[in-house]
Amino acid sequence: MDRDARTGADIRIEGPVGGTAVVRVSGEVDLAGAPLLRRCLDDVPDGVRGVVLDLSGVVFFGAAGLSALGHVSTTAARRGVRRALVCPSVVLRPMRMTGLDVGMPVCADLAEALTVITGSGRRLALSS
Repeated sequence: MDRDARTGADIRIEGPVGGTAVVRVSGEVDLAGAPLLRRCLDDVPDGVRGVVLDLSGVVFFGAAGLSALGHVSTTAARRGVRRALVCPSVVLRPMRMTGLDVGMPVCADLAEALTVITGSGRRLALSS
């Protein structure tokens, strides 16, 4: 996916490498941009066992983004896909206020998230 000028959001999928894909989200995840986040797992290739949602490029995260993130997490769990998040305070603060961070691994950076996904302590090498 590319930046959608109407929404101000950009979602790119990298990988999979070792069964893990990275979904990089940047820009504004608001009422207009949230549907892109909500559908991001639809674009992840079959056979992926882990997804890192890298939200480090997000500059605004509204209530619709929280709803979309909850949907993505539920969808991943239902499909048996492990997930981890990388997010700045603009995303983490509302997640913590609503309890959405409970049960979702929130990581400081992409390297930590990839380690969480593999569950083995080994790091996957994806482009950053």
